[in-house]
Amino acid sequence: MTSPLCYLCGSAGRNELVCCSSCCESFHPFCGEAAISVITNAAGTPWICLNCVVCQICCSSSGERMICSSCSHAYHWNCLGPAHPSSKRKRRDKWQCFACSLVEVSNSL
Repeated sequence: MTSPLCYLCGSAGRNELVCCSSCCESFHPFCGEAAISVITNAAGTPWICLNCVVCQICCSSSGERMICSSCSHAYHWNCLGPAHPSSKRKRRDKWQCFACSLVEVSNSL
């Protein structure tokens, strides 16, 4: 029986691999773009890789999508529109969707 290989780096490595619940590909939690979404979805819920995650507005998995650091939902910048408070800020580290931004603002009041 062969051990699964990381879809991104091609090695088994010493660390445990995570498996996408949609495409069933395996990934190291520290490899490339997988690291971002594995960290944000570490709560034990089924994990979906960035190749499979769909935009919450248009339901497409193609094109560049931003992942909300709070709820792990994905969005295309074009689908968000100019009304989104951080749509002009294309940072990949700590980005929040509109719903999570509203929750954060209301919790700080």
